[in-house]
Amino acid sequence: DDDVLKNLLNGWFMHIAIHAKNLKELADKKGQFIAIYRGFLLSLKDK
Repeated sequence: DDDVLKNLLNGWFMHIAIHAKNLKELADKKGQFIAIYRGFLLSLKDK
């Protein structure tokens, strides 16, 4: 069900966003995060 998946994703990204605020190295991780997120979105399209 798409709604369930979207809710899980929203919760997951909110969790990351909240914890990311506490990371001083956020700038370094931003590129990695974007790459992982992009790959994740592409994997959803493949299904």
